[in-house]
Amino acid sequence: MKTFYLVLTIKLAMSCAGPIKNTNPIGLVFPSITGISLSGQSLSIPIEKEGDQILLIGYKQNTQFDIDRWLIGLEMTGVKIKVLEVPVLGPWFPKFLRKKIDNGMKNGIPSKLWKSVVTVYDDADVMKKFLGTTNPNNARVLLINTKNEIIAFYDDGFSAGSLMELIKLIPLSKKGRCQNLL
Repeated sequence: MKTFYLVLTIKLAMSCAGPIKNTNPIGLVFPSITGISLSGQSLSIPIEKEGDQILLIGYKQNTQFDIDRWLIGLEMTGVKIKVLEVPVLGPWFPKFLRKKIDNGMKNGIPSKLWKSVVTVYDDADVMKKFLGTTNPNNARVLLINTKNEIIAFYDDGFSAGSLMELIKLIPLSKKGRCQNLL
């Protein structure tokens, strides 16, 4: 019964915050945020030593469908840029719920990919204010260069056209096979 009330309280707290209008961050520098990979490593995002990278950011469990389409499209087109999947939840999650959520994600993701899935809890509000939260089922897809500048941004759901636009913006040296980060 305590769990029921805890879940109810969390859902009510979440419903009190209205959506934040989406912004187009192209040309801006991506803010430095911290998350923890499913392999347990604390990481700053974007990861500067990795150079150009794609971030697939999701706010809800339902966003995974959109993220998976982007991942499949990137893999099928053969780009070799680093890709990081970033679930953004919230700092209000108690520690025991964080572990349960991360373990649930681990159940659906092969262990060799755990390093490329970095969950953001403490800096979630920074991310949400920077990108917006309207249409939260859509992934936020960002191409970031070596200076952490946002070169491309999509938040309107996967489409083949958007994928092809993104691929055109990836440096020529990165055309090849898609790689997971780390």
